[in-house]
Amino acid sequence: MIHLCKPSPITGESNCMSFDVEPTTFDACFAKWEKGELIQKAFPMLNADEREFLMTGMTNSDWKNYV
Repeated sequence: MIHLCKPSPITGESNCMSFDVEPTTFDACFAKWEKGELIQKAFPMLNADEREFLMTGMTNSDWKNYV
């Protein structure tokens, strides 16, 4: 299990999310993404909301409040 917190670019508040992925798998996927792999290919086990959080720190509720 991975637990990450990132600041929201909208509110500045800390958003946290847990990912049901082993740390070694997460690290390998993250390395692929850093090397240019599309995030949906690098992290096929994550849904769109989880991938968005990794990229931007935004949660689904941030998006709802933003638009």
